Amino acid sequence: MLYKTEEYQDAWLGLPVSHPHLGGGIVMRVVAARAGTLVSVHFASGLKKVFAVDQFCSECRSLLNIGSFRNTGSDPDTLLANPQRMRVALQDAQWRHQMQQWALESDLDDRLNRAAGYLQPPIRKPHFDWSSIAF
Repeated sequence: MLYKTEEYQDAWLGLPVSHPHLGGGIVMRVVAARAGTLVSVHFASGLKKVFAVDQFCSECRSLLNIGSFRNTGSDPDTLLANPQRMRVALQDAQWRHQMQQWALESDLDDRLNRAAGYLQPPIRKPHFDWSSIAF
C-alpha cells in the first residue's frame, strides 16, 4: 500500500523505537526523498541514522503500543529546542529498549493505517448485564 509522507509523519514522528543493535531512539524526522520516504532516528547512544521506510519497518519496533498516550513534549521540535528534555526522552527510550517493552510487531503498520484512515477504532456496542434486573 502506498502512503504519503504526511501520513508517515503523523504516524511515527516523535515515536520512541527500538533497534536490535543500536538500542532505543526517537523518530526525529520523516522526509520525502527521490527514492521514497526517509525516516531519521536519533538513538540514545548519540548515533543518528536515516532509514528507508522498508528498512525502518523491518529493523525497528515501536516502544509504545498504539493505545498509549504520547506526551506532547515528545514532539521533535520541542525536543530539539530543549536538550534536557531530549536527554530524558532518549534515556526513557533506551530504558524501554533494555526492558524489552516493545509494542506488538504490527504497531508501526497499525499506526500508519490509522494515520491514513484505513484503521478505525472498533465501535463498542453497549453491554448490559441483565442479571441484576428483576423481571
